[in-house]
Amino acid sequence: MLPEVEHMRARMVEQIAEMDDDLTIKFLEGEEISVEELKAALRRTVIAGLAAPIFCGSSLRNKGVQPVLDA
Repeated sequence: MLPEVEHMRARMVEQIAEMDDDLTIKFLEGEEISVEELKAALRRTVIAGLAAPIFCGSSLRNKGVQPVLDA
């Protein structure tokens, strides 16, 4: 599943980079974008109302509940 995971991560990075001018430039120049930069850009876009976070969880099995509560 590694090729599929790598492909989906690349799509995610591209979509986040499209929402931030600085990251767009880095992405188009082929530079590596750090996880911290991605998180910061995603946070800025959510605060600006340009993106909405989506969480999944199951209270029945207590899976993914804590991230929902933390958000």
